[in-house]
Amino acid sequence: MSSNIQHIDFGPRHARLLREILRRAGYVSERMEPLAGAERQASLILLRRFNRELQPSR
Repeated sequence: MSSNIQHIDFGPRHARLLREILRRAGYVSERMEPLAGAERQASLILLRRFNRELQPSR
């Protein structure tokens, strides 16, 4: 099994949100969805950034 590992620097608040999103997704990035409630907007922004950072560079 092979995987690509990439370091993306997130601040402490975003790291906490990302950990929660990953936990709810069963630690599978393809299943990541925004959180509900008060943190929805922040998690949407975080997921957009996460997905953009993982795009292969051309």
